[in-house]
Amino acid sequence: MQESKSAEAAAGGPGHGGSGSVPRLTDVALRTIAENFEKNPRIEGLAPEYALAITSSIPLSLDVGVTGPHVHDEHYWKRVATEHKQ
Repeated sequence: MQESKSAEAAAGGPGHGGSGSVPRLTDVALRTIAENFEKNPRIEGLAPEYALAITSSIPLSLDVGVTGPHVHDEHYWKRVATEHKQ
């Protein structure tokens, strides 16, 4: 166990993604879902923290017809409204 903690510390912590470290598979998957959300806007059934990570990453410029039925994160919609006011 100590060896694992030392490896994480050397890499900048768990999932840090710093120089010389390998990103966690979960982080890669969440980033891929966010990048492809317009083509496949499905986050139903994901753990709330994963859905939040995705809605925090998807572009605010996506069509409401794509995001509306699938995004139930009030913070996303607040960011969209704020962005469009400016």
